[in-house]
Amino acid sequence: MGIARLKKKGWALANDEDLAEAGEQFNIVVVNSGVDIGQDISSWFDTSLPTNDLTKVEKENQKKFLVKIAKRYRTLAKMSRIRVAVKIIVTLSLEYFDILTDLLVAKSYYDADKFYTAYATMGFAFFSIVSQALLTYFVYAKKSKKECFGHTFAALLGLGPLVEGVSLWTGKEDSELLLPASVMYATMKAIEISDESIPESIIQIGGLLKQNYSDIKTIQVIGVVSSVLSAAFIIKTATSGSF
Repeated sequence: MGIARLKKKGWALANDEDLAEAGEQFNIVVVNSGVDIGQDISSWFDTSLPTNDLTKVEKENQKKFLVKIAKRYRTLAKMSRIRVAVKIIVTLSLEYFDILTDLLVAKSYYDADKFYTAYATMGFAFFSIVSQALLTYFVYAKKSKKECFGHTFAALLGLGPLVEGVSLWTGKEDSELLLPASVMYATMKAIEISDESIPESIIQIGGLLKQNYSDIKTIQVIGVVSSVLSAAFIIKTATSGSF
């Protein structure tokens, strides 16, 4: 956050030097707090779990204690993976349902001779997929041609988010890639929102408002709701820091 923005937010500091000094002091406090916490944890383990001159019973008790801690964190890790998997599945389901409804909505507008609305609906969907494919190509450019074009072709088929979602869930990281799986997946979702969901929602809502009530088809309403829900869920997931 820049100095100008901090001043707009009401930081009552005399000048830029005071603000810089306050920021430096804050950083020092954060670092020292982290060091203190680490030292406290280390001291607790040294005091509570000594390693020298232990009886057989004490060693057995320590072993049981550490096993309980390991089981506890293993359960937390499993629950975290399940939560991530559920959110990825829901996000992908909304995305592919949105693509399907886009096709049906475009067809309904085309059949009603509203060609521009139909072309615009499919145009944004196509643009989103092409953007994801280009991103995939650049990210996998350092890999073998077979792997690079394989992932790019999958993205052109609309399967890019699915592939990256699986990589994200399995925790698969590749140092040769331009972006890690988590950033890649988040970027694809951002592209979907900016290039597809939001523009299509605006176009389809405009198309509904221009029609007579009796001419509105159910699939057109479903298409709008699908795009809005997909964008809203992705934004909510992103702002909550889930991925």
